[in-house]
Amino acid sequence: MFSLPGILGLVTFLFVRPQEVWTGLQVLPLIYLFFGLAVFGMVVDFRLRLVKPRATPQLPWVAAFAAWCIMTASIKAQSLFSGVGHDNLTALDLAILLVWYSLTAHGIQSFRVFKLMALVVVGLTAFLTILMIHQRFSPYQCAKIPEDAVLTVVAGIPDGRPCKTARDCLGKDAKLGADYLCERAGLMQAHSIGGRVRYRGVLQDPNELCLALAWSLPFLFAFWQIKREEWLKRLMIVMTAAVMLVIVFTQSRGGQLATMAMFGAYVIYKMGWKGVAMGGFGGAGILALMLLKGGRSDSKASTLERLECYWEGMTMFRSSPLIGVGFGQFTAHHHLTAHNSYILAPAELGAPGTYMFLGIIYQSFRIGLTAIKKYSPDDPDGRMPHYFGLAIVAAFTGVVAGILFLSFNYHYLLWWYFGLAGALYQAIKRHDPSFNVKFTVVDFFKLFGITVGTIAAMFGMTRIWPPH
Repeated sequence: MFSLPGILGLVTFLFVRPQEVWTGLQVLPLIYLFFGLAVFGMVVDFRLRLVKPRATPQLPWVAAFAAWCIMTASIKAQSLFSGVGHDNLTALDLAILLVWYSLTAHGIQSFRVFKLMALVVVGLTAFLTILMIHQRFSPYQCAKIPEDAVLTVVAGIPDGRPCKTARDCLGKDAKLGADYLCERAGLMQAHSIGGRVRYRGVLQDPNELCLALAWSLPFLFAFWQIKREEWLKRLMIVMTAAVMLVIVFTQSRGGQLATMAMFGAYVIYKMGWKGVAMGGFGGAGILALMLLKGGRSDSKASTLERLECYWEGMTMFRSSPLIGVGFGQFTAHHHLTAHNSYILAPAELGAPGTYMFLGIIYQSFRIGLTAIKKYSPDDPDGRMPHYFGLAIVAAFTGVVAGILFLSFNYHYLLWWYFGLAGALYQAIKRHDPSFNVKFTVVDFFKLFGITVGTIAAMFGMTRIWPPH
């Protein structure tokens, strides 16, 4: 499979970010080179018939969503090629997401390669977990803030000087006019923010790091469920405990909710409707507690800030319920992003765009659910599609919960998981041509109800908890 080296390179440089630590790697635009290598490899794979030009169940929804984004931006934005506000989203950003999804969903069409990608997910999780545990127990150091740093995602450069507060960093060894943070400095030049562990690049927000770790656990569970070997069981227990520890260290309410939702999916899998009832009542209580109390010292201020963003987002939707304020334009109307994917979608793209965005998630879910129903874990040939299908369902249960507190609609991590769901479909389809995930009239109305219910719930939340 000739596209695999490019895809693996993309995963490394998008999430591990070695080019930010070893600056010599920045001489070449390696991310774009790996994109090109992956696309070229995929073309070669098609020409050699190593993969087939077969659409995933999400592809029509992805195409419609992208077209709707471009249309709304062309109507509402001054330019499709120059972002506005802090998000700075452009048509190029959207195109990169589409290629990223397509490479994963259509370039991976066998269980051998899918297992390798799942192993990459687990390996990335192990790497981040080790780094974050080290960071959490590292001493505080002064970190110089770059002059061009964005305030919401400040990433300083640790200089080795010990400190207790940022004021300690302004001594004789400080650079004139520079601002400093006092944070725990770990490996890969990453440091905490407000005492919360976080990584670099697209995972420099503790909340996003937490989701990356939570969503990956089902793939670890799947490897053990398929093999049932004692060493895998021990590895799973140790790694799960370590990941849960890091999730606590991130102090991310949304990430913790996503983790509980993911485990809830396994409870429902084992207990059926009793699990649904237990999870529904328990989840509602936990969500209310998180919204009202939070878990950090700044939780009250953070909650009020988010409620203000929610209010502004639904106000944007009310002003233009059909097409919203346009793709990437939320921060042109408010100084912060929505901090909620279910509010960002209607605010920027209106009700139709929200329907399409939820349609991608809906179809990703159904790939896993169909695999669970069609294949038995008691059948040696059915174990792999069954348990990887369960992993997709559990991961997307965490997705649905986790993006409630983050603007994740256009995030690389989410679109990678869209691609992984599509890749599972391709792998199963290759071995069983009868495997299908059709979108029926019943599904149309189910998704319609989900969309209306989601928008109504978000609107009602802003009225129950106004930002004042």
